[in-house]
Amino acid sequence: MANELNIPLDPVRDAGLSVTAKVRQAGGTQVGSTVTMSEVGSGYYTGDFTLAAIADGVYSVEFLNATSGRLIGKGELAVRSHAESTLPLVEQKSEADTRQTALIAEHDATQAAIAGQNDFDPAVDVVANVTLVDTTTANTDMRGTDGANTIAPDNAGIAANGVAIGNLNDFDPTTQEVTTDIASREASKADVSAIETKAQADTRQTALIAEHDATQGNIAGLNDFDPAALSALETKAQADARQALLIGEHNETQAVLQETHGAVLGNSTYNTGTKVLAIHKSDAPAELLAEFDIAQDSSMTTVSKTRR
Repeated sequence: MANELNIPLDPVRDAGLSVTAKVRQAGGTQVGSTVTMSEVGSGYYTGDFTLAAIADGVYSVEFLNATSGRLIGKGELAVRSHAESTLPLVEQKSEADTRQTALIAEHDATQAAIAGQNDFDPAVDVVANVTLVDTTTANTDMRGTDGANTIAPDNAGIAANGVAIGNLNDFDPTTQEVTTDIASREASKADVSAIETKAQADTRQTALIAEHDATQGNIAGLNDFDPAALSALETKAQADARQALLIGEHNETQAVLQETHGAVLGNSTYNTGTKVLAIHKSDAPAELLAEFDIAQDSSMTTVSKTRR
């Protein structure tokens, strides 16, 4: 706590004084030490008084002029639980009465609850679902209650087990060693040799990555479908119609050639060196003339075509 001791004096006449304070009991005995006050405002003095060792009660306070020793003021200090007590902390009578009423009601309820717990009379009261048995008989001849062991112990087996267990615990790792044979070591080496090395694993990984990339490329190639380009392609029905037309034209050409074969054969010459076929113009039909590169003149009597 702080500022337990306070005194306001005349701000003009009593400013700048050296002021001390003493706390006294009802009989006049001083308690605690003399406090040197501090002037926190013009003529207003305050000081700290330790209450840790002060008992509960109301004490008188003397304020003295430290220079002359003259009493310049007095006051009171109320202490409770080693702290300064002021009127705002005191409970009013109405509040105390309300608290008392609540405590009395709570006390009465507790008393009633306690009384309700003490009303059971075992001589006459009945507990639900319990049948009173006045006489009981102890069965001392029934197996399980006579303390007898129903199975004879295998003492020899127990002793043998003890010896076997004892033998399992005599291994000393500081002086004894575990041995093995060559066959076991070779078998262990064979098992280890089957494990793939890091280099082999890296090679496998590289191959798998390459295969994966190729697969990705193939998949990407499958996604190049262009419906616009496909629509420009000839359908089977259109191809069949074109084929039938070409076959018809071929057959017609064959017929024309057969009709003019005799005339051409009798009125034509063929030079095997220059591969030039000369036909008399008057014998050449129009259909045949269209199949040759014609070099004709009004003075010429033949048409010729260089065979391809």
